[in-house]
Amino acid sequence: MATRVHTNTEFEGRFPPRPAFGPAKKEWHNSRPAPRGNAFFSRFWLADSPRVPLETSTALSLEICILAGGLSRRMGRDKSRLRLGRRSMLGQIRATARNLGQPVRVIRRDAVPHCGPLSGIYTALRTTKAEAVMFLACDMPFVTDELMRDVLERFCRQGKALFVRSDSKPGFPFVLRSEALATVASQIEQGEFALHALARRLKAGIFSPPLSQPALLRNVNTPKEWASAARLWKCDQEERRVMRDA
Repeated sequence: MATRVHTNTEFEGRFPPRPAFGPAKKEWHNSRPAPRGNAFFSRFWLADSPRVPLETSTALSLEICILAGGLSRRMGRDKSRLRLGRRSMLGQIRATARNLGQPVRVIRRDAVPHCGPLSGIYTALRTTKAEAVMFLACDMPFVTDELMRDVLERFCRQGKALFVRSDSKPGFPFVLRSEALATVASQIEQGEFALHALARRLKAGIFSPPLSQPALLRNVNTPKEWASAARLWKCDQEERRVMRDA
């Protein structure tokens, strides 16, 4: 049976107006340089760094939504709560997203469950008051605010949906206009839950990050991937201690 979804405004008024992303609102990024060495580790350095304003060229109300409503079947437990240092994976990506100076919301309960990432996308677009939403995944804790900022600036220039290329396919992070809700709802009703199908329907742009930073888009879905992420985190802590003592 096809899934029925709605695009009405029953959530009208539940969220405050979002500040603009552009000249009327300053975005933030980090000024502290990352440690030398593997760029994979720069994400953790940046999360705790001071922030300085960055102007953007297009005024646009923006919200950042982190999808955390998945069932974590392959992990066997709630992966968003697994810890890297003093923060959970969800806490890491949320701290990074806040560096942009925009509202950040975590989507834990999906309005239409069991539809893969489209469940959270639909929920976020249905309830947002912003003109555009950047989507992040709670199991990608190594994404940097620099990458997020680059994606947002490209989105503002192009004015249409934009996905980051990951493993040769459209993936996280990505930015959608709020009017994409109707397309997401239609895709759910047809039982087509893949992100690349959504990107195709929206005729989205594709952003390719630097080839030197592929690890920034690594996600953590299994115990083996979690063990690898924990080792990388430990290496980063050791590198930072060496730099402090140098």
